Amino acid sequence: ADTFGNRVIEVDKAGKVVWQYATDVRPFDCDRLPNGNTLIADGLQERVMEVNAEGQVVWEVKNLKLLHDADRLPNGNTLLTLRDAKK
Repeated sequence: ADTFGNRVIEVDKAGKVVWQYATDVRPFDCDRLPNGNTLIADGLQERVMEVNAEGQVVWEVKNLKLLHDADRLPNGNTLLTLRDAKK
């Protein structure tokens, strides 16, 4: 995740960019999913999205106050980690 470049990139072992997704969000975490899509978490914009290999948003959830992280579970659901509001 390139937070301040507003993009998610995949590079090969030689450092060549093989896939990238430019976005209006500031991604801080991303994971490649078993289906080939990419899960992108953005705490500043308070949203999580899944993007396919063609760069199309498959689904998106907004207004996730205090979002910290997101991971795909083996059952296909998405686990969201929220920061402690007291801190």
